[in-house]
Amino acid sequence: MNISSLPPNGPPPSNSGPSRPGGPPPMPTITALQNDIALYGYALLYILALFGHMNSFLIFLRPILNRISTSCLFIALTITDSIYLLVSIYDFINIGFEIRDSSMDPSAICRFRNFIQWTAMCSNAWLLVAIVTDRWIRVKFPFKSKQICTRRNALIITIVIVILSAGFNAHILEPSYGQLPAGIMTVCGPKPTNAIYNTFVRQIWPTIFSCIQTLIPVILLMIFSIDTFRRLARQTRIQNTHQGRRRTHLDNQMLLIMLATILLFVATTLPLGLFNILLTPVLVGKMTQTQLLQLSSIFTFIAAINYTFNFYIHCLTSRLFRQELLYIYKCRNRNSQIGIATITIRLNPTGIAMTQIQIK
Repeated sequence: MNISSLPPNGPPPSNSGPSRPGGPPPMPTITALQNDIALYGYALLYILALFGHMNSFLIFLRPILNRISTSCLFIALTITDSIYLLVSIYDFINIGFEIRDSSMDPSAICRFRNFIQWTAMCSNAWLLVAIVTDRWIRVKFPFKSKQICTRRNALIITIVIVILSAGFNAHILEPSYGQLPAGIMTVCGPKPTNAIYNTFVRQIWPTIFSCIQTLIPVILLMIFSIDTFRRLARQTRIQNTHQGRRRTHLDNQMLLIMLATILLFVATTLPLGLFNILLTPVLVGKMTQTQLLQLSSIFTFIAAINYTFNFYIHCLTSRLFRQELLYIYKCRNRNSQIGIATITIRLNPTGIAMTQIQIK
């Protein structure tokens, strides 16, 4: 088990479980619930994500959308979704199939895996904030938005977010963080040899991480979304020209996609963030270690839905998104019907050759 079934502060302390007479508390084992989540739950997510992410890339790269800076940010958002799920494949293999590779350094794998996954989580949240801010600028400053909301600026913002997210989680690469002895599981967390770092990761880091990755983005998303919706509704009433109505329609469709993404983010990541904050001060001591690990597995699987279902939520909420998807598949069907060209040459009564070309 690793980060996809453990909170950012590592496994719960071993004294949270019942102790054996004359010995230390029993090491937790992989329960049937955890195995089913890893094997069947993540397998379903991977299948849905493969189809959804591929189509999301194709749609946001369409000419009608790829000129918009928001689409560039949505592409970056899809990339972070894919990275998160790719790193989670380790859990699918390690827990679901119980296949473990002893040839690699387990502590190095823990550090690398958690660093990449946490960086993707933070980048994903703040890219969503960047998307909302982009739409807010377009609505509040319509005349300046062409200079501010450009694809170049979107790329710069993306790079800055990724760098800051990587720096924020860089402490995970310290040797004080790695694999801990936990029976047959691969549990990652702070090593007890460094008391200061152990205290930081277990007591302070969960609150900081949850605030940066979930709570602060949620507050900003709500503020910008409400103001954007209010301003856009006012513009819709006063727009009379055809070009103005067309732009308002596009803004409305992008706003629907944005709001759907926000709701998915809040519904799936907020429970895990609250669990991480409450784990050490409240839950430890009231639940056994196995129960906490199972609860963490459930919340983390729910959070993984955020990195899988964006495409399907967009299809349900945005008519523009559905139209672009249908156009892509119509083009594919039209191309698949093009076969061999048959050329027929006939002579008419005047002796002039008539050529007929038929495409099958």
